[in-house]
Amino acid sequence: MPSGGNRSASIDGVRSGLISRSGTTEDKWAAACGCIGLACVFSGIWLGDTQTNAILAAPNSVLIMRGFTSAIYLGFLLLVIFFVHKRTLSLRSFFSAASAVTYGLFLLGLVPVMYYALHGVRLYGDGWSWVALFLTKFAGAPLTIGLICVFAQVNRRSALRYTALGMLGSFLIFTAVSQLIGTGDISFSVCAISALLLFVCTVALVLGLGPHSSNEEIRTTQSVIGSGVIRRPVKQMLTPGLVIILLISSVMLGFLRSGYVADSASSQEASVVVLALLFVIPALWQKVRIEHVFFAGLVLATGSILLDPYLGSLSPAVAPVMRGVGTALFEVVVWTLAVWGAHNCTESLLMASASRFIITIGHLLGSQIMLFGISSMGAVSEGENAAGAIIVFAFLLLLVLLLKNPGLRAPFTVRDASDGSLANLDAKVPAVSAKDWPSGQDSQAKAQEAQAVAQEPCPSAKADAYQGDDASGSAAPATPTASPADAPAGAPDDAPTGAPVGELCAEEPSLASEEEYEYRYWKRPCALVSSTYGLTKRESEVLELLAHGYTVASMSEALFVSPNTTKMHVRNIYTKLDVHGRQDVISMVELVRQQLAEESA
Repeated sequence: MPSGGNRSASIDGVRSGLISRSGTTEDKWAAACGCIGLACVFSGIWLGDTQTNAILAAPNSVLIMRGFTSAIYLGFLLLVIFFVHKRTLSLRSFFSAASAVTYGLFLLGLVPVMYYALHGVRLYGDGWSWVALFLTKFAGAPLTIGLICVFAQVNRRSALRYTALGMLGSFLIFTAVSQLIGTGDISFSVCAISALLLFVCTVALVLGLGPHSSNEEIRTTQSVIGSGVIRRPVKQMLTPGLVIILLISSVMLGFLRSGYVADSASSQEASVVVLALLFVIPALWQKVRIEHVFFAGLVLATGSILLDPYLGSLSPAVAPVMRGVGTALFEVVVWTLAVWGAHNCTESLLMASASRFIITIGHLLGSQIMLFGISSMGAVSEGENAAGAIIVFAFLLLLVLLLKNPGLRAPFTVRDASDGSLANLDAKVPAVSAKDWPSGQDSQAKAQEAQAVAQEPCPSAKADAYQGDDASGSAAPATPTASPADAPAGAPDDAPTGAPVGELCAEEPSLASEEEYEYRYWKRPCALVSSTYGLTKRESEVLELLAHGYTVASMSEALFVSPNTTKMHVRNIYTKLDVHGRQDVISMVELVRQQLAEESA
């Protein structure tokens, strides 16, 4: 036990020294470590896969490899579920131990490959070669899931940029090694590079996780404000829309990287140039969004599949390069979505593990569809075209399903309020306010609850004035203010307009029970949500009305604006809060309210 403490202290010392010497912040340090680790982990895994597949020389080795991977990720997910119930899990200790064990298994699996590269003979029989392949797949689970947790510490805009840089870097490293050394044959140098890359990834993972990284739920107001988001439970984040878009994107990836296509992008010299140019885009374009990456990957991937016969007449390298770039962009999409889920979830480790398991299932399905096409048509080229048509048709069908069913709550899609659907939805739920309290014992119970909540200390102006990045990447206001509408009834007349929320709370006089309840139960949680995501003054007012359950018509009447203007504010709130509907807003405010109550208790 003491040795573990000393080891953790030494890691903290090295980490702090590197951060101070580089002159960076904790956020940028985590982003840089995640970027380096991401570039190393996938390039190292892919290089190792080429070597183990070469020694096996089996026609369905990629499919079996993906089956091994899915089984390992399922086991890791079950292990995480077991540990998460303890709620005292240190992410750094967990991933340090898991990465050390699985890295040792990876090296053990590479032994027969390296022996064959040096002596030209198999160290074991065919059966042991499959065992070696299985051992090499263990390292991927803790390293990739751990890197998602590293990226979960970073604000969303930086996470997307550094994810794109890391993923494109992995493709660039793999392509460069494939062309300089060659991966078609078994090579000791390729095996050594693969092991070195995974070792660098392990170091970046351990140094990227902060000293206080844990999987405990964030339950204090200061933690909520400091994280830059209001984290939500797994059941609110792992929506059907997220599962579908992760699955269909990874199915496309499983097809594109099925291993049956001979003209791989890594063998084309033009791929290095194109990937290098793509590497510059996220480095310079700070406003890049996940929607841009998704649709660019969709166009390139589907274009390379459907137009392959026509592109081949232009140049043999066009279709493979398009396929490779589309694959890289889809990898960025699925990784960013996994990071987005972990970043906004109370249990980052569980969310990251579930997302990666879904992705591996999609890879397996994509390889199976490719194998089905080949077995049905009898030739690789014809089977590729048939499987590609199936993939594209299913992809577009599910994409239409997501766009036409906002209730599935897919990422980067917001419920459209322009057609009045939001007003119809809100009309089903009556508005709630302190004036609508029931009488009798229920009213007395509400009053007692208000008095209990009122006893908690007010958050400091520093906590309420957290300066962080909102969901759109813009800086949150340095000092959140409360408008006159936000001030509780009975507030002092000399309270300045736009006074900080913390100051209003500190100078708040004794209020009647209903007014106290209104302020503590509604205004204060809404003010914390508004300051966290950097909402404007008008958006903060709309947020509070949304939390009360007001309809679009009633909000427009209360704010003296047109319904279209109200719908515009609602859409902006949904976008900044990363939510899909009014019920998500209510759930977020309720979560903050519960955290405030638990903090006071």
